[in-house]
Amino acid sequence: MYWSRTGSYSDLLLWLIMCSLWWVGGWLLSTHVFRLRQRERIFTGMGIGLLFFIVLSDLLALIWPFPRPVPLPAIDWIASVLILVLGLLAAWRSSQSPRFPWRDFLAWPQLLSFAGLFLLMLLINRGLALFDDFVNLPLVSLIATGDAPPHFYLNPGQLLAYHYGLHLFSASLVRVGGFFPWSALDLGKALSIALSIQLAWLWFRRFTRGTTVLFFACLLCLFASGARWLLLFVPQTTLQEISKGLNLLGSAYQTDPDLYLALIKPWNLEGSGPIAFPFAFANGIFLPLSFAMRSAGALPQMTLLLLLLLAPRRWQPVKGLIYGILLASLLLTGEYMFIMVWGGLAAAATLGLFARDIHSSQRLHRLLAWGWCLLPAALLTPLLGGVLSPIARNWLSPLIGAPGETFAALPGISLRWPPALLSAHLGELALNNPGQLLVALAEGGPVLWLAPWIFWMAAVSVKPTRMRGGRRIVLAMNFAALLGFTAALFIDFSKRDRDLIRLTDSALFIWLIIGLPLLWISSKRVRGQLANFLFGVTYTITILSGLALFVPQIVAIAQPLPSYFVEKSDAMMSKLYWNRLGENAWILDLDRPYRAPTLFGRKTGPAYQDAYTRLPEFKELISNPAPDILARAGYSYVYFDRSTWQQLSPENRRAFQHACVKQIAEQKTRTGDFRRLYDIGDCKNLSEKS
Repeated sequence: MYWSRTGSYSDLLLWLIMCSLWWVGGWLLSTHVFRLRQRERIFTGMGIGLLFFIVLSDLLALIWPFPRPVPLPAIDWIASVLILVLGLLAAWRSSQSPRFPWRDFLAWPQLLSFAGLFLLMLLINRGLALFDDFVNLPLVSLIATGDAPPHFYLNPGQLLAYHYGLHLFSASLVRVGGFFPWSALDLGKALSIALSIQLAWLWFRRFTRGTTVLFFACLLCLFASGARWLLLFVPQTTLQEISKGLNLLGSAYQTDPDLYLALIKPWNLEGSGPIAFPFAFANGIFLPLSFAMRSAGALPQMTLLLLLLLAPRRWQPVKGLIYGILLASLLLTGEYMFIMVWGGLAAAATLGLFARDIHSSQRLHRLLAWGWCLLPAALLTPLLGGVLSPIARNWLSPLIGAPGETFAALPGISLRWPPALLSAHLGELALNNPGQLLVALAEGGPVLWLAPWIFWMAAVSVKPTRMRGGRRIVLAMNFAALLGFTAALFIDFSKRDRDLIRLTDSALFIWLIIGLPLLWISSKRVRGQLANFLFGVTYTITILSGLALFVPQIVAIAQPLPSYFVEKSDAMMSKLYWNRLGENAWILDLDRPYRAPTLFGRKTGPAYQDAYTRLPEFKELISNPAPDILARAGYSYVYFDRSTWQQLSPENRRAFQHACVKQIAEQKTRTGDFRRLYDIGDCKNLSEKS
């Protein structure tokens, strides 16, 4: 009870046909608009099609003229057909021959390697339920029912300011392909990781032809991480003294409040597989791409690689517009990276105005050329969903006399001084504290150590001819990394500092991607055993944490896990009643309020201020969950598991036996556990009747 909710092969076939439409459309755009090499067209086309599908689906949902909910299957098909039409128009207007080079799809080595990695990551994701499933699974389920852009599943009166791009794609799997929300999200994450590595191979292939070198480069891209385990070599007394000044956070604190003791323990991480992850090899700054199992998967990293590959020698209107739309997709998958990359491109464009090799009359022309990319992305900011769009709309609403929106958004922002490197596990690591600086260097790993050299080489030292036509984009990405890394040092988010880790993680990933070709070019000038030894040691240190985490990931394949809050009986309930309850009904799960929205595609009433903070009135409501009280609060259904049922008072249990309460379904397990779904819609006047 993991993969298919409908059990229909025809549903899966229809979804594959729909995907083939946007893939072929993206492939034609990469062929005739960007005129890429033959080996690059298949998977850059897949990336273009995937991102266009997400953006167009979101825009169509926003402008859908009929009453809600949005008919998601229709929108998905329209978006796919539109992408195919765009590709066909590009082929029709192109002078390139042949217009449909179908031989591109006979690149069996690329296709087989992609399929193998995709299958591996899919099976790994199936066995793990990491990183905020309580946010991501309800979101996929509700979008699939037509709630797009989505409202907060624990407070239906609020729009949810969240990067829901991958969820929107996964929702198409739920609605068109007949998948469960958890299997659909796992497939989306696996696809993003596999496609990222395939695009990384194409990027590195531009600088070397050696098969062995390319293999190790992709291995580095997949497993590069920090090197917290190096702290194990620090003397015990020194590490204990350093630990006294650290405030461990989240799962790290649950592992052990003391860093010295936590390093030798398994990572206390909810949703992990049969074998626990070693905490010494985890990381709170720079996680490996193989561990990209958060809300957006590896879509932001995939987009970054795609932007590098598609960077044109000259900006032209059509290329710039497509490039700008691809950049704008980050608003739906990683708003932090959108700010970084847009700012980096703007900085590179501004710097280009002062280049010595252009005449003053060409400066305006060059600025306008960059505008074809930057302007569409900026204009789409208030239109698309995500975190930045509702904020931008609220800023603009007074100018047009429109009312503002209510949404859950970013916390308060202030300046951090003195600057500190943030770790999602170890908290603030002050740069003016020698002990904490040592921890920060280990946590960041070799990519952090080499970041100054990479920045210098990308900004100054490398000749334009060595980085081909995309050097300006490399320079822009370099500025983007600097912007994100510096901002994370000085910005303070009240109560949500861990969100800033994404800036640091993205900056280090950018430096990894643009630094590896630079390192390869530089290595040709350096000879000797010492240089080879240092390179080998640095490479090993960089990937060792990723490899250590990958072992428990592989073991997790043997044990499918929909989520840590979804069991077989829950999946059966979802199979029977997903999207079949009252259209605007509220459903309450007393134990886990986010579980019922996941299983049934219906929201909980006003319960939480954000994903972590319960409203006082909700606390009062569930302190006495009698059916008449819940019904008068607006709830139509209640979902129970055995443990929650037994915790009810005898009076409340008797109340659920009243005639106004209808037991819709019950699922029992061999161990005596059960799930029950009750309809309490007729119980508003229960007390008066009694």
